[in-house]
Amino acid sequence: MIAEKIQEDLKKSLGIRVKITTRDWKSHIREMATDPASLFRFGWMAPFADPITHLKAFTSADPNNYGGFRSRKYDELVDRISALAPGFSRSRLIEQADSLLVSEEAVLVPIYFYSQNHAISPRVEGFHVNPYGTIRFSELRVRSDDGRR
Repeated sequence: MIAEKIQEDLKKSLGIRVKITTRDWKSHIREMATDPASLFRFGWMAPFADPITHLKAFTSADPNNYGGFRSRKYDELVDRISALAPGFSRSRLIEQADSLLVSEEAVLVPIYFYSQNHAISPRVEGFHVNPYGTIRFSELRVRSDDGRR
Protein backbone atom coordinates (compact mmCIF):
# COMPACT_ATOMS: atom_id res chain seq x y z
CA MET A 1 0.00 0.00 0.00
CA ILE A 2 2.85 2.39 0.77
CA ALA A 3 4.52 1.72 -2.59
CA GLU A 4 1.22 2.25 -4.40
CA LYS A 5 0.67 5.55 -2.57
CA ILE A 6 4.17 6.74 -3.55
CA GLN A 7 3.55 5.63 -7.14
CA GLU A 8 0.30 7.60 -7.23
CA ASP A 9 1.83 10.72 -5.64
CA LEU A 10 4.80 10.75 -8.05
CA LYS A 11 2.50 10.46 -11.04
CA LYS A 12 0.04 13.06 -9.78
CA SER A 13 2.53 15.64 -8.48
CA LEU A 14 5.49 15.25 -10.81
CA GLY A 15 4.20 13.31 -13.81
CA ILE A 16 6.69 10.51 -13.08
CA ARG A 17 5.53 6.99 -13.87
CA VAL A 18 6.94 4.34 -11.54
CA LYS A 19 6.67 0.59 -12.00
CA ILE A 20 6.41 -1.43 -8.79
CA THR A 21 8.32 -4.71 -8.78
CA THR A 22 7.89 -7.29 -6.04
CA ARG A 23 10.74 -9.63 -5.10
CA ASP A 24 11.62 -11.89 -2.22
CA TRP A 25 14.01 -10.22 0.25
CA LYS A 26 17.09 -12.22 -0.81
CA SER A 27 16.63 -11.26 -4.48
CA HIS A 28 15.93 -7.64 -3.49
CA ILE A 29 19.20 -7.39 -1.54
CA ARG A 30 21.18 -9.06 -4.34
CA GLU A 31 19.79 -6.62 -6.91
CA MET A 32 20.45 -3.63 -4.67
CA ALA A 33 24.08 -4.73 -4.30
CA THR A 34 24.59 -5.19 -8.05
CA ASP A 35 22.17 -2.92 -9.92
CA PRO A 36 19.90 -0.90 -7.62
CA ALA A 37 16.80 0.79 -8.96
CA SER A 38 16.62 4.59 -8.78
CA LEU A 39 13.99 4.28 -6.07
CA PHE A 40 13.77 1.36 -3.66
CA ARG A 41 12.44 0.36 -0.28
CA PHE A 42 14.84 -0.30 2.51
CA GLY A 43 14.69 -0.33 6.27
CA TRP A 44 17.54 -0.26 8.70
CA MET A 45 17.61 -1.33 12.34
CA ALA A 46 20.49 -0.33 14.57
CA PRO A 47 22.06 -2.92 16.89
CA PHE A 48 22.44 -0.28 19.60
CA ALA A 49 21.00 3.15 20.39
CA ASP A 50 23.38 5.38 18.44
CA PRO A 51 22.71 7.06 15.07
CA ILE A 52 26.25 6.27 13.90
CA THR A 53 25.14 2.87 12.54
CA HIS A 54 22.60 4.60 10.30
CA LEU A 55 25.05 7.30 9.23
CA LYS A 56 27.84 4.84 8.36
CA ALA A 57 25.53 3.02 5.94
CA PHE A 58 25.85 5.99 3.57
CA THR A 59 29.64 6.36 3.63
CA SER A 60 31.48 5.67 0.37
CA ALA A 61 33.05 2.35 1.38
CA ASP A 62 30.17 0.83 3.37
CA PRO A 63 28.81 -2.38 1.78
CA ASN A 64 25.27 -1.33 2.81
CA ASN A 65 25.47 1.87 0.76
CA TYR A 66 23.13 0.46 -1.88
CA GLY A 67 22.39 3.86 -3.40
CA GLY A 68 26.05 4.39 -4.22
CA PHE A 69 26.25 7.80 -2.53
CA ARG A 70 29.81 9.17 -2.50
CA SER A 71 30.90 12.30 -0.66
CA ARG A 72 34.29 13.01 0.85
CA LYS A 73 32.67 15.74 2.99
CA TYR A 74 30.10 13.28 4.36
CA ASP A 75 32.69 10.52 4.94
CA GLU A 76 34.92 12.92 6.89
CA LEU A 77 31.95 14.13 8.92
CA VAL A 78 30.99 10.55 9.88
CA ASP A 79 34.63 9.80 10.79
CA ARG A 80 34.62 12.82 13.12
CA ILE A 81 31.31 11.72 14.67
CA SER A 82 32.68 8.20 15.24
CA ALA A 83 35.65 9.58 17.16
CA LEU A 84 33.60 11.77 19.52
CA ALA A 85 32.00 10.84 22.81
CA PRO A 86 28.29 11.63 23.22
CA GLY A 87 27.67 15.31 23.88
CA PHE A 88 26.80 18.63 22.32
CA SER A 89 29.60 18.70 19.72
CA ARG A 90 28.79 15.19 18.51
CA SER A 91 25.06 15.97 18.36
CA ARG A 92 25.72 19.06 16.22
CA LEU A 93 27.82 17.00 13.77
CA ILE A 94 25.09 14.33 13.63
CA GLU A 95 22.58 17.06 12.71
CA GLN A 96 24.93 18.24 9.94
CA ALA A 97 25.31 14.71 8.56
CA ASP A 98 21.55 14.20 8.68
CA SER A 99 20.96 17.50 6.89
CA LEU A 100 23.50 16.60 4.21
CA LEU A 101 21.76 13.26 3.53
CA VAL A 102 18.15 14.40 3.67
CA SER A 103 18.16 18.09 2.67
CA GLU A 104 21.31 19.11 0.83
CA GLU A 105 22.03 16.00 -1.26
CA ALA A 106 18.59 14.34 -0.90
CA VAL A 107 20.26 10.94 -0.89
CA LEU A 108 17.71 9.64 1.55
CA VAL A 109 14.02 10.42 1.55
CA PRO A 110 12.46 8.99 4.71
CA ILE A 111 8.79 8.42 3.99
CA TYR A 112 7.74 5.80 6.46
CA PHE A 113 8.58 4.99 10.04
CA TYR A 114 7.57 1.65 11.48
CA SER A 115 5.11 1.65 14.32
CA GLN A 116 3.68 -1.01 16.56
CA ASN A 117 0.30 -1.04 18.25
CA HIS A 118 -0.59 -3.40 21.06
CA ALA A 119 -3.95 -4.20 22.64
CA ILE A 120 -3.22 -5.44 26.15
CA SER A 121 -5.72 -6.84 28.61
CA PRO A 122 -5.77 -5.10 31.98
CA ARG A 123 -5.07 -8.55 33.42
CA VAL A 124 -1.60 -8.60 31.80
CA GLU A 125 1.22 -7.37 34.03
CA GLY A 126 4.82 -6.64 33.13
CA PHE A 127 4.20 -5.66 29.50
CA HIS A 128 7.01 -3.45 28.19
CA VAL A 129 8.37 -2.81 24.72
CA ASN A 130 12.06 -1.90 24.61
CA PRO A 131 13.39 0.79 22.23
CA TYR A 132 14.05 -1.89 19.59
CA GLY A 133 10.45 -3.11 19.62
CA THR A 134 11.18 -6.30 21.53
CA ILE A 135 8.68 -7.71 24.00
CA ARG A 136 10.03 -10.12 26.59
CA PHE A 137 7.16 -12.55 26.95
CA SER A 138 8.95 -14.34 29.78
CA GLU A 139 8.33 -11.22 31.91
CA LEU A 140 4.55 -11.21 31.35
CA ARG A 141 2.13 -12.37 34.02
CA VAL A 142 -1.61 -12.83 33.64
CA ARG A 143 -3.92 -12.36 36.61
CA SER A 144 -6.99 -14.54 36.83
CA ASP A 145 -10.38 -12.92 37.19
CA ASP A 146 -10.11 -13.31 40.97
CA GLY A 147 -6.80 -11.37 41.06
CA ARG A 148 -4.42 -14.33 41.41
CA ARG A 149 -1.53 -14.97 39.02
